[in-house]
Amino acid sequence: DTGGLGGTVTVRNDSGAIVLHNLSSAGGAAGGGTAGAKGTLQLKSVGGTITQTGGTTLAGDSLKVVSDSDVTLNNANALSTIAASITGAGKFFKYTDTDGVTVGTVAAVGGGGGALQNLAAVTGIGTLGGASGVVNVTAGGLLTIDQAISTTPTALNTVGGAITLTSSGAITTSATGTLTSTGSASTVGGTDTAGAGGEILIHSTGAGDITLGAAVTANGGASVEAADTGGLGGTVTVRNDSGAI
Repeated sequence: DTGGLGGTVTVRNDSGAIVLHNLSSAGGAAGGGTAGAKGTLQLKSVGGTITQTGGTTLAGDSLKVVSDSDVTLNNANALSTIAASITGAGKFFKYTDTDGVTVGTVAAVGGGGGALQNLAAVTGIGTLGGASGVVNVTAGGLLTIDQAISTTPTALNTVGGAITLTSSGAITTSATGTLTSTGSASTVGGTDTAGAGGEILIHSTGAGDITLGAAVTANGGASVEAADTGGLGGTVTVRNDSGAI
């Protein structure tokens, strides 16, 4: 026999914040047979942050986040794949997983209770940069970046948001797992300095290699007029406390 498939849990607020308690979409227990596959957690907020109550966890196969505000999910969560789209200028995404996790694609799921449940697919992690528009992902095992992480701003003369990837194990980026924190271009008119590249830190604190299979870019933004100055290139740090790079 095979355990039942974990369901889809959607928490959506069209005008305000979300404060989460325990969310679980585990598959059915093996019970002598085969365990069921885990399900998907979906979070969407408009005009409000997404946070967790202390000591609570998110558990399932996939986590999809869509928000125009700051997202802080730093408890001992246990997901296999995460993806997030942060659409507010200067807003951040911060996530911690108790073991290994992949930044990838979370497909469109849901619909059993109507169209409001079915959130579109999200790929990778994106913010709109700025000094506060950062991405922090912390893993307690293998951290795999299978899709792009970008913190490049759309507002002109704006710094790229910092990207910090930390794992107690190995860190791997695939060919599609680019990391980009390029500053935005200067404005037209006047004398301007384009946005600087944001800082990027890739840090393994335990045993495991760091293997980068795609570009890591923290370039300064371009100057668009003769009187303007291009943005300062950012700092990229790749650090392994116990393994190869």
